[in-house]
Amino acid sequence: MAGKGKKILISINTSWNIYNFRRNLIMNFLDHGMKVYACAPKDEFSHKLISLGIEFNDIKISQKGTNALDDFNLLLSYKRIIKDIRPDICLFYTIKPNIYGSLASESENVPFINNISGLGTVFLRNRPSSHIAKILYKRALKKSSNVFFQNQDDLNLFIETGIIKHDRTEVLPGSGIDIDYFKPTDVYVYRENFTFLMVSRLIFDKGIREYIKAARIVRNKFPNVKFDILGQTEEKGNLGYTKSEIIQISDENNIEWHPAKEDVRPYMAQADVIVLPSYREGMSRALLEALSMEKAILTTNVPGCRELVNKNQNGLLCKAKDADDLAQKMIELIEMPIEKVKQMGKNGRLFVKKSFAEELIFKAYNNAIADKLS
Repeated sequence: MAGKGKKILISINTSWNIYNFRRNLIMNFLDHGMKVYACAPKDEFSHKLISLGIEFNDIKISQKGTNALDDFNLLLSYKRIIKDIRPDICLFYTIKPNIYGSLASESENVPFINNISGLGTVFLRNRPSSHIAKILYKRALKKSSNVFFQNQDDLNLFIETGIIKHDRTEVLPGSGIDIDYFKPTDVYVYRENFTFLMVSRLIFDKGIREYIKAARIVRNKFPNVKFDILGQTEEKGNLGYTKSEIIQISDENNIEWHPAKEDVRPYMAQADVIVLPSYREGMSRALLEALSMEKAILTTNVPGCRELVNKNQNGLLCKAKDADDLAQKMIELIEMPIEKVKQMGKNGRLFVKKSFAEELIFKAYNNAIADKLS
């Protein structure tokens, strides 16, 4: 790799995101002799990034839509950090780093690579902010060395709307999965109490309301089926359930809610099927982790989800925003012979090993960086 001795800056909207989803990519860069800098808002995971042997830079990124003053200050912050570090190349993920980090890099003549890991809520709603985001994306990505997408639908949307041209784009298989870390366990005896688990932030666009309604429908026929939720609450913006709301809803519907955990494996290990009724994803990390752990999945027929259900061999698809159809697919899984459910899980792990192992991501980034810095 031509990046030995070079400096690379990686920026995402949370330190949690960098540590949990890009940690192994960072280790790959370090193994190739690169010096890595992380740039994100400081949180409880920032010190873990530092412990990897990289330099951390705190930056304020508002999570609440667009505010002209906040966004201008973010642009200035990126310019200051890039001037101080003088990286050889920058990597940006999530909407605001992709936009304002890219604009700052361009102004400082530093090459950059973008990853559109999902369109986010702003693209799912037809609001003025959606139009503004598209304009900003078009301007910010104009000089990008490479733009990686996590599914073909998102790439096509960016091309069709004129945000970007095809010549610098590529679809990656999600963020990559460490198949040695997410591996099957034998701690759970199937069918003692059939269990569905939804692993997601508790925002409405992830389908949390449909999951809860489907649970009520299924329990009319199978009262002993267990429904669990694992995920972070949404305390701002009226985009999802707050902690007090999910506690009340869980109590009323006999659903067990677990706050977000750094290690989801023990919870996935206790479930029969992992569910994500999302309205749209980049490429669902939770579903990839579930498949790697030999768990059958149930998800919606939307971009970023449907690509992970391989001809019903490793899970089932349902209609988006349709609790009745979700419930029907849950019942189909409950009534399915247990050996078939187990085989779905085994098929899922083989599918991930072939198409979504993190080494594929490392290779794509290593090649893109070597091409730019050689």
